[in-house]
Amino acid sequence: MRFALALLTLLAVSTGVRAAETYLPIAYVISPERDREGLAALHVSMRFKGSPSGTTQVRLPDEWGGETVLYGDMADLSATNAELLPADGNEPFIRTLQHEPGAMVALSWRFMRMAQEPEADGRNPYRVIVRPDYFHLIGFAAFAWPMIDGPYALSVSFEGFDPDLPLATSFGEGRAFAFTGQDNAAVQRHLAVGGDFRISSRDLNGKTLRVAVRGAWKFDDAALASMAADIIAGHHRFLETPTEDFLVTLLPLTDEKYYSLGGTALDGTFAMFATDHAALGDFRYLIAHEHLHKWFPDRLGGFPQGFDPTQPMRYWFSEGFTDYYTWRRLLADGVISVDEFASGWNAMLFAYGSSPARLQPNEEVGREFWSDSFTQKIPYQRGMMLAAMWDHRLRSLSSRKLDIDDVILAMQRRAQDGAVPPADALFPAVYSELSEISLADDLVRYIATGEAILLPDDLFSPCLRVETSDVPVLDFGFDADASRETNIVTGVRPLGPAARAGMRDGMRILDRRHSGPPDSRRDLHYVVDDGGTVRDIIFKPAGDETFTLQQLTAGPEADEAACRTLLGGD
Repeated sequence: MRFALALLTLLAVSTGVRAAETYLPIAYVISPERDREGLAALHVSMRFKGSPSGTTQVRLPDEWGGETVLYGDMADLSATNAELLPADGNEPFIRTLQHEPGAMVALSWRFMRMAQEPEADGRNPYRVIVRPDYFHLIGFAAFAWPMIDGPYALSVSFEGFDPDLPLATSFGEGRAFAFTGQDNAAVQRHLAVGGDFRISSRDLNGKTLRVAVRGAWKFDDAALASMAADIIAGHHRFLETPTEDFLVTLLPLTDEKYYSLGGTALDGTFAMFATDHAALGDFRYLIAHEHLHKWFPDRLGGFPQGFDPTQPMRYWFSEGFTDYYTWRRLLADGVISVDEFASGWNAMLFAYGSSPARLQPNEEVGREFWSDSFTQKIPYQRGMMLAAMWDHRLRSLSSRKLDIDDVILAMQRRAQDGAVPPADALFPAVYSELSEISLADDLVRYIATGEAILLPDDLFSPCLRVETSDVPVLDFGFDADASRETNIVTGVRPLGPAARAGMRDGMRILDRRHSGPPDSRRDLHYVVDDGGTVRDIIFKPAGDETFTLQQLTAGPEADEAACRTLLGGD
């Protein structure tokens, strides 16, 4: 019955273009299964019209966001009105259904309750999370789809959930949704949460921002919702677009040893994950970055659709320009100060200068992006620096009549008008059209071949100076990661920085009295148990070699209001 209701709802929707009956219907139904402890599983069903040939292939979730074998979480996979054939060993995420030609068939599966809360382990938990009191579902990890050419009429229904418990989805308000003319993977780009979340709402010039939070934090839900609303409204003002309904979620990660904060952008939403000692100000960058992904790259030309393992080669634009505009808009909209703007840049510049992946060619970045943490940051760093350099060049050569904002707004208009090349190709094309300046050489030098980027001294002049110096490489002199996991010192290298300070294998780490990202110029302070004696071990994690570091310092004209305007692009 639930499938029939979903399909009736779906087929009743008018597209204003042509009758909905001409679209291939695909209906998803998500429902809870409970036991004495609470939520035991999420049951997902997918009903659709099979191929006229009588054989239909279905693609299960596989890899996304660094997660792998996502189909392994789909328990009790079964078919109705069709035979589900065994998986092919070469492509276990592709399953084949045999059925009567053109028959309505269904596939169903469960996501079982996890044994413990998601932990901070260096990456965000993008798999479907089911716990007794709540669930957190990202479509890329949750939904299979039939490999049949569209277009499609899609419906998604949440049935059987307690009406008194919060449920928030990026599909919109309510619990049943239908939309047409979409690709068959459209449902994957959404998010749904339910259970013991607390939902705050804010007005966005007639549209609604919902912020769904669970767990205990150092700040009020209301403060987070208001800050998010201010940031989001500022982006729409800058990009000259009407506001839209939007969902932000925040899920706590358990871990006493790590500080973690991250997120991902989807359609009409972004999901945030953090350890519970994060402060309110820590979320400013994350909210701004993820919301700007509505434009970078999707509304500025986008990227080719479908699975593309080389897509990280384009991330210098989608991630790097997003980072550039994150700091630029936070400053322009009064969310951060000029000093905080400089601090954000300086953290990135230190990470770039000290990165062992700094000189990787872009093809290697594409291959290693999901497997190496240093490589993963390179597109962000390169794109952020190049955006600033290209803005500086444009302002200088046009006597400040043009800046990079003009290029971005022109890209948006061009993308709205019709078919355009991918965003990473559209940007240099529009830049050249507006300025008659070619970026071809820069793209080869700094992106394709990975040549080191050095910012010009007057990049942010007169508000900030770019200072260049040689500083020691980061070198703990012991295995800091392994020692953090066990709180037992291990991997001390003879004559290294830790050994020279008196650190030895086997010492028990009682406390770490330093904070912030590791920096070879700042002391690390460990309190250790050395065979029953408590000792303080203090040293700089400085190696014998050096690297070139650029940092921003206050310039001769540091007036806050004037520099906010200059650096913020307004």
